Amino acid sequence: GYLKEAKNRLEKIQNIDYTNKYKINYSNLDWNGHVNNVFLARCILESMPDIYFEKKMKTFSIHYKAESLLHDKIRVDFSILEEKRTAHLITGMEDNKIIAMANSVWA
Repeated sequence: GYLKEAKNRLEKIQNIDYTNKYKINYSNLDWNGHVNNVFLARCILESMPDIYFEKKMKTFSIHYKAESLLHDKIRVDFSILEEKRTAHLITGMEDNKIIAMANSVWA
């Protein structure tokens, strides 16, 4: 079946606690020439401090807002909302366009 739309709105990033930057390469693209969604989710996880990988992820919600293409440069920001809740934001570095937003909850 179809994916159901999230019932809750994503919490916006508050303070930037960690940031990573990436340049989009050929291996990050899907067959349409856009960045693969799995690559963006991986960028989010790689932008988190190691302490979170000692925990168990309970939920991960992501909202894709815009496309990213070959040679684009993106910034992935991470914010600790509370001890077990985090917010993530991916933006284009040239135009500050929001590419994706995400929230995660950890046990």
